[in-house]
Amino acid sequence: MPLIKAESLKVGTLRELLRERDLSTKGTKAELVTRLIEGAGTDEFDIEDESNELKLLRDVVSSLAATVESLSKKIDSKSEKHNSDIPKKIVSDDHFNHSHSIRDIVELLPDFEPTKTSSLTAKAFIQRVRQLATAYNWNEAAVVFAVQTKLNGPAKLWFDSCGLIFENLKDFAEALESEFPHVENEADIHFRMSSYIRKPTEPVIDFFYRVYAEGRKGQTSDATIIQYIRRGLNHGPLQNAIAPLNFQTTNELLDAVNRFLANRQRLPEASQRKPENDGHFEPIKKLTATPVKNANRVCYNCFKPGHISVNCPQPQRLERCAKCSKTGHTTEFCKSVLPASRNINQVVSDGVPDQVSRETGRITKNILLDDMVVDAFIDPGSDRTLVRESVARNSIPCDPIILKGFAGGSFVCDKKINPVITIDECVVNAVIYVVNDNLIPNALLLGSDVLLSKNRRMIIDSDGCRFETIKPLNIKPETELSSNEKRQFNEMITEFRQCFAETIPEMGRCQTKQMDIQLIHDKPIQSRAYRIPLAKRQVVDRIVQELLDNEIIRYSNSTYSSPIVLVKKQNGEDRLCVDYRAINEATRKRPYPMPTVDEIMSQIADSTYFITLDLFSGYYQIELTESSKQYTAFITHNGQYEFNVMPFGLVNAPMEFQSVISGIIRQMKSKRVINYIDEVIIGCRDIAEGMDLLRELLTILKNEGLTLRPSKCTFFARKIEFLGHTVSENGIMPGTSTRNTNHLRRTKKEILWLWKTFRPQQANRTSWSQNIKVPI
Repeated sequence: MPLIKAESLKVGTLRELLRERDLSTKGTKAELVTRLIEGAGTDEFDIEDESNELKLLRDVVSSLAATVESLSKKIDSKSEKHNSDIPKKIVSDDHFNHSHSIRDIVELLPDFEPTKTSSLTAKAFIQRVRQLATAYNWNEAAVVFAVQTKLNGPAKLWFDSCGLIFENLKDFAEALESEFPHVENEADIHFRMSSYIRKPTEPVIDFFYRVYAEGRKGQTSDATIIQYIRRGLNHGPLQNAIAPLNFQTTNELLDAVNRFLANRQRLPEASQRKPENDGHFEPIKKLTATPVKNANRVCYNCFKPGHISVNCPQPQRLERCAKCSKTGHTTEFCKSVLPASRNINQVVSDGVPDQVSRETGRITKNILLDDMVVDAFIDPGSDRTLVRESVARNSIPCDPIILKGFAGGSFVCDKKINPVITIDECVVNAVIYVVNDNLIPNALLLGSDVLLSKNRRMIIDSDGCRFETIKPLNIKPETELSSNEKRQFNEMITEFRQCFAETIPEMGRCQTKQMDIQLIHDKPIQSRAYRIPLAKRQVVDRIVQELLDNEIIRYSNSTYSSPIVLVKKQNGEDRLCVDYRAINEATRKRPYPMPTVDEIMSQIADSTYFITLDLFSGYYQIELTESSKQYTAFITHNGQYEFNVMPFGLVNAPMEFQSVISGIIRQMKSKRVINYIDEVIIGCRDIAEGMDLLRELLTILKNEGLTLRPSKCTFFARKIEFLGHTVSENGIMPGTSTRNTNHLRRTKKEILWLWKTFRPQQANRTSWSQNIKVPI
């Protein structure tokens, strides 16, 4: 037979020759040829005629097909007989070998789709197939045949195009794992775990195992898994309970979670239940107990257990009503002669209408009453703060008042206490009225007289509620005001305190407007990240974390991305900026007229006093529509993020912001209010007019949800710098400020207006041109 060059042989022939020499069959054809020549020591081989090889291959395939068909018929014909003859308790391996058809094997095997995240990896897929084949003692040829039908997507295309026939599962596994390798990216695992947040209806244990499974899949440490579980629990009481605890393993965390859930669901009388040490718990059942009458009660007359004060054999410390034998009132004001309400959920003083609607949920908080910790029920709808008689100490008589609740229920109160209440960091000297224990659900009911006291505010969120002391604003008018005018001004600033923000958490959000970004095409825009020096990466991390904490940005998986740069501010600090030039080129521009200088200045030219207002990070107070957030995505060295609010750098941002401020000014009755982007000026002829205009504008800002930066606001100034001009009661002059005003643009009309306006007031043209700071 003629010798054939190795390069002329087909891949299948090359693999067969390599197997005969116990050499590897993986790789491209060139690699196989090289390996075969090196192993055999020659590049020519004695090969049978190709026609004979094809004939032999056809015979092998035909024989295999006939065998499979015969085996299938034999199994189908004898399946029923074997099922009836073989005992149910003991099933031999031979039974598994002959009672499963190829259709049964296909139904048991998992699918393999490499493009789906929920699909098994190639390695896990092969491992699962081998486990099933070993457990049921399947025929290897049948398994190889069946497993090929479970390939989907790219795997199916690969198998159809490779033209290979696999004789055993080992060769198939090597080829599949080589073609579809899987490398788990640690960054992707951390990103997914950081996005896990428990839904309100999701059980805590289910969330625990969801994060735990993801962490184990990525082979992360227990400390990392514990951190992500803590962060995403979305369960205020549980997070507060485990916050001071240090867990070394996830089993310890699971142990603490189960103990907490058990304590919340067990009744006070239930017996203690010990948790399992291995971290696995039986379902918690609701426990019941039969209460023993007066067994655990304490007498509030002699402070001894076993009886109540009304049956106390000792002399009564407090006078009791002759009608109901209770303390707290006299017979004249006994509530038995009045319609009784068993539960005062909302208490108002006599003559004050009940106008506050109640939600179904209750908010409770532990507070300090003098030196005693008590459980308080937060009720902003109540005009009065009430305390149970059993908790009140050093009570004193007071003028009787009638407290009214739901359904006309009333209670006559004639005692009070004057304690010091400490709520979080707020200290309040309160007047609290004493009521019977059965009238309020907790030891203390905090009403609006304490909750809404001066310079304090209550914040309610998913973690409960907290109280903060509102820092008074140090705002002083530029002009000396009379005592009456100063009092009116301070009262107005205090009334509209929520319109001013000194920190990012206090910043407001516009309630009537959202920015919408529209692109001219749907092709994703992905820009390459700029290199950030290693020394500056900590600065980027700090800025990004601050933006995340204040919900200005969020994590993103958008197909759009823009690079970031760090820019120095005038004070030397770094500012994080996003380069949106590529996004801006594809953005559909919004036509909105920007005001010109002469139009703006003419409206305040005859004013005596000026009020300038500057919004606190004005762009960040305008939210983006949900569909627009993906376009603002940017990349850093440690992840991708996108804005929840309007960022700097977008081509339509100035027009959007100008439209918001212009909409506010249009609501003003007076035309003496002007603006350019985020700077607003009120011109007035006297203090009284300025007070009225300021109150009107603050009212609109409050309704819109916008906030001002007090440090950049001036009130009742006689001279201001605005748009490169000095504006005063004497008129408009060229500005002397050195601030950068390159963003302004001069038209020919504006240049002519400047020339006609300012030339007569200057000594010569040279000095006039030197005073113009804005480029023309």
